[in-house]
Amino acid sequence: MRRTTIAVVSACAVGLAAAVAAPVLWLQVDEMAVPPAAELAPLPAGVTVVADEVHCASGGCWRELTVRGPAAGSEEELAAGVGAALGLPAGIDGEPGESCHARGWLDLRRVCTGVGVRRGDVYVYLQYERLL
Repeated sequence: MRRTTIAVVSACAVGLAAAVAAPVLWLQVDEMAVPPAAELAPLPAGVTVVADEVHCASGGCWRELTVRGPAAGSEEELAAGVGAALGLPAGIDGEPGESCHARGWLDLRRVCTGVGVRRGDVYVYLQYERLL
């Protein structure tokens, strides 16, 4: 009787541990996942999202939001203003750097945000940084 009780309690403990660990591990290995656009902090007044695309490459996937601002000003000025509004640190050559924040205690991924200029468009990207 005692061995049966120990076996049942052990099996329940292993099952519970697997039930908690499996989703946490899945979040770490799911390279197709991208953060929702809602993870983005509010953009400066007058800046709007004109495109929302998901891109994937060998390192995983990311969300890219193309933004437009008021007609006055260059793309570099818009990128700097968006970067400042998002609280991004200064990067190389005055471009905004990347900033990452934790999601939660069960979701161990961090959401990383950055701003760039490419072919006349200013974009904001969001991607997961994984521990594994």
